Amino acid sequence: MGKTIKLEESVYFELDEIRVKGETFSQAVARLLDLRRMLSQLDPILRGQQAYQGWKSASERENKTAD
Repeated sequence: MGKTIKLEESVYFELDEIRVKGETFSQAVARLLDLRRMLSQLDPILRGQQAYQGWKSASERENKTAD
């Protein structure tokens, strides 16, 4: 059973623009939610990469001052 949601007109038109041909609004929202889930899984990876780069830069600076 479907549910009714209320969207601001601008959000409706934006969602309508990004829908794939033949895609329902429900399918478009599901696709966007899947994308959000995938991106949220990347967050810890990217944070770890940033931490590693910070550590690497600090380590290289320490090695240069030790020489």
